[in-house]
Amino acid sequence: GRLYHCPIVAYIHYFNRQFKTNLRPCAADSLDIYEKDLTPQEVFNYCARPIPFCRYCFARGTTHGHPWQVTKKDISEWTMIRRKN
Repeated sequence: GRLYHCPIVAYIHYFNRQFKTNLRPCAADSLDIYEKDLTPQEVFNYCARPIPFCRYCFARGTTHGHPWQVTKKDISEWTMIRRKN
């Protein structure tokens, strides 16, 4: 019943459990699709803007062209999550 424009937000509980982190999405990180009087313009506006959870993203750290392989379950595989130095 929720729309997410970032799949990481929808599944962050798995990341938190695996890496003992506490990244918390808020209500504004997704959109309740069953909300009364939700208009197409509101859906567009939600999808067209960054969400609060974007503060964790490290898009400049994204790399491409990696070979497909089984995960090592290491946090370094998650380039989209900004880590504190």
